[in-house]
Amino acid sequence: MSAVPYTSVPRPDTGLYNGKVGTWLFLAAEAMFFGALFSSYVFLRTAAEEWPIGAEALPAGLGVANVLCVILLAIAAANGWLHGGTDRGTMWLWIAFGLGLLSVILIAVEHRIVVDGGAKAATSTFHGMYYLLTGLLRFHVIGGLIVTLYLVTFGKGLLRRDRQRYINRVECLGLYWQFIGVMSIVTFILLYLV
Repeated sequence: MSAVPYTSVPRPDTGLYNGKVGTWLFLAAEAMFFGALFSSYVFLRTAAEEWPIGAEALPAGLGVANVLCVILLAIAAANGWLHGGTDRGTMWLWIAFGLGLLSVILIAVEHRIVVDGGAKAATSTFHGMYYLLTGLLRFHVIGGLIVTLYLVTFGKGLLRRDRQRYINRVECLGLYWQFIGVMSIVTFILLYLV
């Protein structure tokens, strides 16, 4: 049996390796998923007779803090890739992990404030979409945190065996975090600004 080609080294004709192609396919599916949710939000909003102003109905300061946190997280993950395989790269991944934890905490605190204010998912269509979109983002951040934690702990063994393959995985993780950053910005715009 032969080894699977292009797991570490990019194909000469496309410049892509298998993991990057898989990551792009996954992100394309996620983009369609979030696109369907955003479209649903727009259709529900245009059909509603009344719709609250998000910045007045929700704690906008926490929303801004969360978006900034996710943007910084994406930047930290990109720096982890740029310094791939070094102690500095690992430090950037730990920073990304800490920012991801902070993001999850911020969303949880924001949800608690909204619930304590008397707004549950069944309160209105607006609040139902708010909990759906922010809750899905929280689960995506948690998924990324699990992968980030794996890469800075148990995954470091791959660094000793196949440095380029480890760096490729960190690059794919960085692409994922950038996607989550864009989805956080779009969600914030839809819920708070529009």
